[in-house]
Amino acid sequence: MQTAYSKAFLKKIFSYEYTAILALLAACLLVGVIIVQDYGESLDENNNYRYGEYAFHAYQYFFHPQALPLFDTDLNLKGPAYFMFVDGSAGLLQIIFPAWSSIDASHFTNFVIYLAGVWIFYLLVRRWLQPWAAFGASLLFLSQPLFWGHAFINAKDTPYLVFFMTSVYLGFRMVDVKETLRVVCFVILAGFILGLTSTLRVAGPLAGLIVLIYGSFRLRAGMIWRAVPYFLVALATAYLSWPYLWISPIGHYMESLRTMAQFPFTSRILFMGKSYLPKNLPWTYFPTLLSLQLTEPALLLAIAGLAILVKSIASKEKKELLLLFLGWFLLPVVGIILIHSIIYDNGRQLYFLVPPIFFLPGVALDSIFKRLAKPAFRIGILALVALPSIYALIRLHPYEYVYYNILVNGTGGAVHLYEMDYWSTSLKEAVEDVNRVAPPHAKVVVFGGPKTIAGQYARPDLQMFFPQEGDLPQKQYDYAVLLSRNPCQQAETIYTIERKGAVFASVKYVAPGVQCQ
Repeated sequence: MQTAYSKAFLKKIFSYEYTAILALLAACLLVGVIIVQDYGESLDENNNYRYGEYAFHAYQYFFHPQALPLFDTDLNLKGPAYFMFVDGSAGLLQIIFPAWSSIDASHFTNFVIYLAGVWIFYLLVRRWLQPWAAFGASLLFLSQPLFWGHAFINAKDTPYLVFFMTSVYLGFRMVDVKETLRVVCFVILAGFILGLTSTLRVAGPLAGLIVLIYGSFRLRAGMIWRAVPYFLVALATAYLSWPYLWISPIGHYMESLRTMAQFPFTSRILFMGKSYLPKNLPWTYFPTLLSLQLTEPALLLAIAGLAILVKSIASKEKKELLLLFLGWFLLPVVGIILIHSIIYDNGRQLYFLVPPIFFLPGVALDSIFKRLAKPAFRIGILALVALPSIYALIRLHPYEYVYYNILVNGTGGAVHLYEMDYWSTSLKEAVEDVNRVAPPHAKVVVFGGPKTIAGQYARPDLQMFFPQEGDLPQKQYDYAVLLSRNPCQQAETIYTIERKGAVFASVKYVAPGVQCQ
């Protein structure tokens, strides 16, 4: 009797539509717990989390914002809500996992938000596709090495991607629901998330525009009764969660919009083997890098899915997906290119526009699965689709974000052509190598990495020097850590941090008499 009950219970569990996607996310969560300490701090993180701490204290000036001191970087031009959340959650995680540093806990928080985004992606794409195809599209999205790596170390672009996608999903739900109480709940929730999204990046209102257009087609004139309170809630949320707006809401928002459109980034960028200033990058920069940093199955299935959408445009569901692809991805990217907006770091600022690309593989898989009804065949297809991603994740860990596909002969083939570890996360591994071999009080010079990162991972007794900050009191060192190829050419290389033929950093022993400069 008990056996029969157990079988019935298991049958019910495995027939539940969300079992597969929830099991996948749970497995990834466990993997995240295991590997999170492998990831090094990235260049922007120190300022990000300092900004979160600053924002907690800013609320004492809410009623007299003129006295609020500005933060000491341009992060004022973004809202701090997410950084505040990370700061709070990191403290709780360190209680649960005492061995984790604050950076490890912050990385895990970022990763959990990414997994939540995959769940939202599944719910969103499920509006148009059957469960198997929606799961396949979500699996592709989840397992992209580019996004997986950013999911840990990127506290800006990955959360913004998730919040933007959530804004669209909740906005669609707000439009679709009928019951008055549910309408009110979704108006408040969708408006709140849109407000936070708009503080993470000033392009956040685009999500509201997508929702407004969708609602106008669905509800016609009736959309105004939902749109007005929806945007009012978003405005109130943005104002309350962004201290920089308190003195001059419109003026400071417009300042942020102008600055973000032409961000004052002046470092040179490696693209197709040439060094460019950001303002001189070819218009092909982002499209090229996107095509090189997504896995081969994702690209092939996206092309097939787009062809299916265009061919089946008469279908209502297919038409909605095609319009969403155009309005969420294609038109914004074309607009950004036309206004010559400053982008860098392989276009990570535009990742919030990428989810519609992964709707397309879902369309292709949906067509395939209609012809292959047996679960064994479908599972086999999904395994083939995910295999290149899994292989790359293993080979590149923990530098998954430095992924390039076969179009450029992999990550090793992209060396000297495209940016590698542009956020210097390999500095952690390099400094830990020095920790293992350096005698007490050794002098270590770090070329190309900030003091905040190296200082965190270095042994307390080591004497660390950072010439890029002007801190060069002498020219004789014991070891050198290099994130660039030029200095210390006469020194002996003892460690290299590399993956698939791409060297991200190196450690050199500087013999007596050899100058490192």
